[in-house]
Amino acid sequence: MYGFCGENDFGDATCSYNGTAKRLKDEVALKTLEDICPDIFQETNVLCCSPEQIGQLQKNLEIAATLGLARCPSCLSNFRKNFCQFACSPRQSQFLKIEKLGESDEGDVVIEKLTYFMSRSYAEGMFASCKDIQGLTPGSTVLDLMCGGWGRECTPERWLNFMGSTPADDGFSPFEIKYHLTSDSELIIDGQKFNPMNENTTSCSESPYTGAEACTCLDCEAACQLNIASPPPLPAEKEDFTLLHHDGVSVLCLIIFCFVTAFLLLGFFYFKIQSRKSLRFIPSQVVEKSQDLTDSKKVGGEETHQMPDTEIISNISYLQKLGAAIERCLEQNFCQWGTYVAEHPLPIMALSLVASFALASGLLFRFTVTTDPVDLWVSRSSQARQDMEYFNKHFEPFYRVEQMIVTPKNKSSFVQSVKEKNQLKTYTWGPVFNRDFLLEVLDLQLAAERLVARNKNKTITLSDICVAPLAPLNKNCAIQSIFGFYQNQRSLLEDKNFDYLGHFKDCAGTMGEMKCFAPYGGPLQSTEVAIGGFQNSEYHSATALIITIPVINHYEQTLNEDALLWETVFIDFLKNYQSENLTVAFKAERSVEDELERGSHSDILTVAISYIIMFVYIAVALGEVNTCKSMLVDSKISLGFAGVFIVIVSVLSSLGIFSFAGVPATLIIIEVIPFLVLAVGVDNIFILVQAYQRDERLPDETVSKQIGRVVGQVAPSMMLSSLSMSSCFFIGALTDMPAVKLFALYAGVALLINFFLQMTCFLCLFTLDVKRQENHRLDLFCCIRTSKQEKINTKGVLYKFFKNVYAPLLLNNFSRVLVLITFLGWLCSSVAVLNKIDIGLDQELAMPEDSYMLNYFQYLSKYLSVGPPVYFVITDGYNYSDQSSQNRICASHGCDEDSMMVQLKWMADRSNRTYIALRPVSWLDTYFEYIHSPSCCFHLNNTHCPAESRRKECQSCSLPRSQRPVGDIFNKNLRNFLQEIPSQACSKGGRAQFGSAVELKYSDKGAAVGATNFMTYHTILKTSKDFYEALRWSRKISGWLTDKIQNDSNSNVRVFPYSIVHPFFEQYLTMWPDTFNSLSYSILAIFIVTFLFLGLDIYSAIIVVITIVMIIVNLMGLMYWWNISLNAVSLVNLVVGVGISVEFCSHLTHSFAISPEPTRVKRAQSALQKMGCSILSGITLTDCGILVLAFAKSQIFQIFYFRMYVGIIAFGTLHSLIFLPVLLSLIGPPVNKQKMYDHIHLQDIASQSRISQANDASM
Repeated sequence: MYGFCGENDFGDATCSYNGTAKRLKDEVALKTLEDICPDIFQETNVLCCSPEQIGQLQKNLEIAATLGLARCPSCLSNFRKNFCQFACSPRQSQFLKIEKLGESDEGDVVIEKLTYFMSRSYAEGMFASCKDIQGLTPGSTVLDLMCGGWGRECTPERWLNFMGSTPADDGFSPFEIKYHLTSDSELIIDGQKFNPMNENTTSCSESPYTGAEACTCLDCEAACQLNIASPPPLPAEKEDFTLLHHDGVSVLCLIIFCFVTAFLLLGFFYFKIQSRKSLRFIPSQVVEKSQDLTDSKKVGGEETHQMPDTEIISNISYLQKLGAAIERCLEQNFCQWGTYVAEHPLPIMALSLVASFALASGLLFRFTVTTDPVDLWVSRSSQARQDMEYFNKHFEPFYRVEQMIVTPKNKSSFVQSVKEKNQLKTYTWGPVFNRDFLLEVLDLQLAAERLVARNKNKTITLSDICVAPLAPLNKNCAIQSIFGFYQNQRSLLEDKNFDYLGHFKDCAGTMGEMKCFAPYGGPLQSTEVAIGGFQNSEYHSATALIITIPVINHYEQTLNEDALLWETVFIDFLKNYQSENLTVAFKAERSVEDELERGSHSDILTVAISYIIMFVYIAVALGEVNTCKSMLVDSKISLGFAGVFIVIVSVLSSLGIFSFAGVPATLIIIEVIPFLVLAVGVDNIFILVQAYQRDERLPDETVSKQIGRVVGQVAPSMMLSSLSMSSCFFIGALTDMPAVKLFALYAGVALLINFFLQMTCFLCLFTLDVKRQENHRLDLFCCIRTSKQEKINTKGVLYKFFKNVYAPLLLNNFSRVLVLITFLGWLCSSVAVLNKIDIGLDQELAMPEDSYMLNYFQYLSKYLSVGPPVYFVITDGYNYSDQSSQNRICASHGCDEDSMMVQLKWMADRSNRTYIALRPVSWLDTYFEYIHSPSCCFHLNNTHCPAESRRKECQSCSLPRSQRPVGDIFNKNLRNFLQEIPSQACSKGGRAQFGSAVELKYSDKGAAVGATNFMTYHTILKTSKDFYEALRWSRKISGWLTDKIQNDSNSNVRVFPYSIVHPFFEQYLTMWPDTFNSLSYSILAIFIVTFLFLGLDIYSAIIVVITIVMIIVNLMGLMYWWNISLNAVSLVNLVVGVGISVEFCSHLTHSFAISPEPTRVKRAQSALQKMGCSILSGITLTDCGILVLAFAKSQIFQIFYFRMYVGIIAFGTLHSLIFLPVLLSLIGPPVNKQKMYDHIHLQDIASQSRISQANDASM
């Protein structure tokens, strides 16, 4: 064949020619041939191609080079040999066989079909050198685009046959070329001898000729193995700690439990034997008598604390004196305050209420509630938040996602054949490819596109707010769905003659073909974003369609108002959409925030019922009803409601204070703090009221003085618990997590205000109620007075139970050992599972049970086939116009062997560890290809000329492939690259793909590059662990890249990863350290406050802390067994657990510490008698209202509040009423000798007073 003979249906027609090769004399053609076919040029100057053919060959080869083959010189060299031999070789007749001739429009004989005999080794060598070259999108290759519909299933035969196909078969050849691959060196066909074309090929890891470079690692897997640089070693995977082939922690806990249990049992039997031996030689009456002696002795193995006064005084340490002085000071001051308040109840109550309402008034002016998940869970000082702000500021926020996942109700697959390269191939198609189903889903998509929202006098359509990369030239939205393959045209799917399945097969494999472009003017990001429910790239087996509508997300939130309104219409439309054939799961960008807020509102009734139950219990339980006749007098309903009212006022005051300060509240604060303050406040109320009820008025003592004396006794304990909890929360506010910080601040202030109101307002009301009762006036109806009833002094059934039954039973020797062993086993079993607690918060749990988002999350987990995009950002300040700086980033010829792009390729190759699914596409390398292509870069008077529609006077700005754009040339032409729309003339235009990847900064000196990013994708992420591990690895990779860039240059730029999901999961990277720090700070605060307000009693402080730690550890064990994950919400509740545990422990420990009983056992019994009833009735039973939360619609309420609060109350009760008394009876603090002396001295004064009064009476 030689020359062109007119045209055929597909372009220039090649003439049939059987003569000898001709000498080429055209100097321009010779020069061109030397450039593109050096092997043939050096071999001979007689050829079978004309100058016109050489010119056309140059254009065609340049198109292939521009598509990406030029990235690998070895591939391009091998590729050129194929077509150079085909078009110009003087030995054409040895490997080309004409199969069909035709006639051109000028009447010449032209070729219509021929067979190209080619050595298989050459074909495979050429294919191997090109198959890894990076394509236009992350993870794709150039051959995905150049292999027709085969895409990732490309083989040497399929690639060659596509290149030899005509436009009638979606190819580009002007006549049909049938490639015949063979391993034989000689063939006889129809009596004619052929020698298959068998040129040498160059491996992509080798240089094709002197002066050229081998392919880079990014485009050649073989080159990676020869790379001097090697990928950074990945940290070794953590191995589970094991002992004896079992979980190591569990085995250690079991060993510790067995050892300590054995020690306890041996100790128990030893002291039992020793006790019997000592009692054997001591008459029982002596033992009994000895317990009344003042000498310090050991009786029955236990030390008493009674000694003569002179010995007590001589043995008092300074610390004991100071501690006793502190307690005496507190008691005296509270006594005086209580007396003063009881004498002036009305003015003090009025002042306290006025102050509280003044604080609460802040709610009327500046009260706001934060519902934005980012503001709730991501600190502004956190790295992820700063990275997100940087990305949004320098580029643009990640688009708002409106998404539908559609599945057919009929799940039946069907079998149908499609035409693939002139061959029928049968596939089993998934149910989503049913024609009727596709038509209905297309109608759904089009209906969504037509939705209109209204904002005042303005209408808002999707085109007003959507992402349209090619606007204003093309205003169509970049909707990602398979209907983009059909240009959203219903007529194509309805056409029975149109092979819609074959078309999908072609486009799914090669999205870059123009016929597959969506109406917005570009391809899908990937086939995986539009379909789901398939395995191993078998797209035809998909069971779900995914429609994603990207909407512009403005950096200024006020500019998103139109999008929010349209999303509301979108949600309402899909909520009301019904179909007999399909199911739609959907979400809008605003959906999560909307559903969180709705969920909190939907549980208002549940929370209200819970509060009412607790209120009613408090009102009834506070009373001390002795007889039916005095029931209405002795009841405390009004006082109970007053106590609850004070809790509400304290919460409102706290909200008001922070509203004045401009600090927003959260739904967690509004819903949880009332429970917390109620638990503390009501317990203090019970302690105060029951202490007065059990007290006996001294002779000549007024009501006011009695109240003052009782307040002096119990107020230090009340203050201890309130200050301990407040300190716990204030220190807990040191955390960076906004939701936890705000909760801790609000709770700490509310508890302080609550204590203030208890010591003022409630004390006033209590005084008035006592006077009402003593005047025999009815509760609630104080104007009605009854006849005087004889007062029956009774301690109550619960008090008698604790005194006569429970305390003696619990504190006998056998029970104490049994309790210690039981609680030790419980503690060890909890420690054994701490490291197995899941970290994270499943998105489904944050939604109400009836939320449409639950269905969406389930579909997302089931059908999602690609992870979220992740951007590796280089901060502003990097000099991209310097060639050495370019080499550290790019992956083209001359770039560093361990450049940023190569390292990211290494990471993508190990996606099972790194969570990086695909190698990214580099805007820098694409820019090089753009400026090296003679058909791309054009300008006129420094103004960009589009390659597709350039005017004749436009001048080329392309550079030779051996020359890099540097300096001003780099910056000036980069702007052209970012304005160029991809087209058939120039596929490397960067506007659609990289328009938002490069920040251009303009000044008087022109444009310069600011921050840039390189996009790829995470692997499929389904669980919380997947998400935060993906973030962890992204940061490790970015750290390596930052070190690489900074070490090789003087630049201080930083590389950081950003994905829209990263800010929400950053908290889980440090969840255990955050949990440990928050709980440690809280417990430390409790230790300090307890130490100070228990009279510098370090023993008591340590015992309180030990018990609280046990409660929290066991609560965390419950989290494992009851499937409660560790996250910000559960951490808040753990902090709450620490606070409420103080209530359970501090009162009992304080009562033990001030008890004057002679032995630890008796002191423990005394403390249990006095405080056990108040703990059970004031905390445990009060908070039983939380059981109602089990019926809440919000799963967060059910799991993180109901389950954890049940654990807090149950475990707090068990530890305070069972374990703590036993622990105190064994290692409780010794009696403060100064307190003992003061107690004996007061008893002596009281005894002398009684004797004097008796003598006076007898006289």
